[in-house]
Amino acid sequence: MLVSWIPDRGELRPEPYLPGAAPRKVEAIVATTASSAVHEEAIAPPLPSARLVASEYARQTADHARSRAHLVEHIMTSPVLTIEPQRPIATALRVMQDHELDHLPVTSPGGHLVGLLSKWYVLRAGQAHGDAQPLDATRLASLTVDEVMTRSFVTATPDTAIRDVAHAMVDAAIHCIPVVTDFRHVVGIVTASDMLRCMVNSAPLDLWT
Repeated sequence: MLVSWIPDRGELRPEPYLPGAAPRKVEAIVATTASSAVHEEAIAPPLPSARLVASEYARQTADHARSRAHLVEHIMTSPVLTIEPQRPIATALRVMQDHELDHLPVTSPGGHLVGLLSKWYVLRAGQAHGDAQPLDATRLASLTVDEVMTRSFVTATPDTAIRDVAHAMVDAAIHCIPVVTDFRHVVGIVTASDMLRCMVNSAPLDLWT
């Protein structure tokens, strides 16, 4: 299940995430892949001498079918590093650099998700006089995570369909979605990189059906 969290009078108010029209680009990729497969099969039928290769391909396809990725829990990164709102931005940036991360879920001392921090937010906060200016180290040193993070974000649960997450990323123009339990405890995160890796490792027609 996808949920949008909206700041409201100091609290986070959940709303069901309602995606817009299905992303055409994703469907176009699927359609192209399907038509290409049919076309190749029509013009290049297996030769009798290639039966062994075809048999091995069928075996690998069967093995792959048993491990198809359909749900968020199949592709999410878990466990996930988090940071608390009162920590200095310099600490968050160091964690991101040390672990090669672009996003950090922000959690309360009780472990509840309260915000989301990205490198882009940090860079923007460090440019006091516009995007064309270099980072202001003094300004960054004075900021905390709470002052930079976004409080509006979309979450998923482990049993959310991957297709729904892909739609949400395209519709909302976001690059990551934290994965939470019913009580906003973070159990993982799905990024655009995870989605691309899934597409590479899973047959597209299996992934999007």
